[in-house]
Amino acid sequence: MGAASFAVTGLSACGVRLESAAPVTAPMPARPPVPDAAVLRLAADRATHLAQLAGHGQLVPHQQAVAQRHTEQAALCRRILASGGIPTAGPSEPTAQTDPTPNATPNATLNAPTNTDPSYSASQSSHDSQSSHNSQSSQSSQSTTDHPATIEDLARAEAERVSPGWAEIAAAGTYRALVVSLAAHDAATAVLLGAGVSWPGPRRLPVAAAAAQLVPARAAVYGLQVAAARLPRENRATVAGWLTIVRRRTDHLAAQAGASAPPPPLAYHVPSPSGSGATAADVARTALVDLRTASLAGLDELPHDGPDAAAATAELVRLAAEAVVLAAVAGEPVPVWPGMVTPASASLGNQATVSPTQ
Repeated sequence: MGAASFAVTGLSACGVRLESAAPVTAPMPARPPVPDAAVLRLAADRATHLAQLAGHGQLVPHQQAVAQRHTEQAALCRRILASGGIPTAGPSEPTAQTDPTPNATPNATLNAPTNTDPSYSASQSSHDSQSSHNSQSSQSSQSTTDHPATIEDLARAEAERVSPGWAEIAAAGTYRALVVSLAAHDAATAVLLGAGVSWPGPRRLPVAAAAAQLVPARAAVYGLQVAAARLPRENRATVAGWLTIVRRRTDHLAAQAGASAPPPPLAYHVPSPSGSGATAADVARTALVDLRTASLAGLDELPHDGPDAAAATAELVRLAAEAVVLAAVAGEPVPVWPGMVTPASASLGNQATVSPTQ
């Protein structure tokens, strides 16, 4: 007994305590779960796959800009996951230097007719999101190492985002704005690379969402009308083509909004040629950029579930993609997050934010 007491005393003197004497400590608080963790991981992996495909591209216009945008998208998804303590190690991401789409010269874009109708007619496979992701993952190494990707490879891969599976995920998810913006970006990129995108029907929005989309559409019509009026008749073809597309968009939205459509304002602000140096091209680009900026208007009015949720979400993605394509054809770079403000670009103004509440 004496020896045992001496041993315990000696241990205590050395600062060592027996397990039975250890103080009781409160457990570390658990981090709140990240909503839509599986969706975010899938989105990050897909964006990384597309970045790798573009980074290894062959004859892909502005391929480094496409790769850089997808790399930034994957990084944000993984940051959201990391905030909840979820492992985010994924496929290696390429190091890409941004190669922004050059702005069009003031009149060159407006002088020649351009096929700018982003009505996306070609047929497109409608796999659900998980099977599409698995297919991409299984083909990733072959696409990026066995042979360089072509424009057609990248365009088809971008178009796969628009599928019934993704529309259902976007409609029901907490990070709905993020998934919708990703889908709009990829659909627009596919069209700009020459792919067709097949959109599920019916092409209808809820009344309140259509009314919200109608406001920026009317403003874009007015701006394009002003731009066309400032051009000589022989140079109006391109702006007239854009105006036709936006008018068709406006009429479609007005028919859906019905009596809930807000009355048009008495006037719109348009850059004046006197004093500001604004050209007709500037006015047209401003009108289309403003339309793109408001491309997620009415998102909060979409249903989260029910028989019409996926179709309504897909229609908003289509409208947003159309706005991105129009602005890009006018010479504006494609944004990383169409219709949204990320923490790194909070100066973009009144766009939807990357937020769990969207």
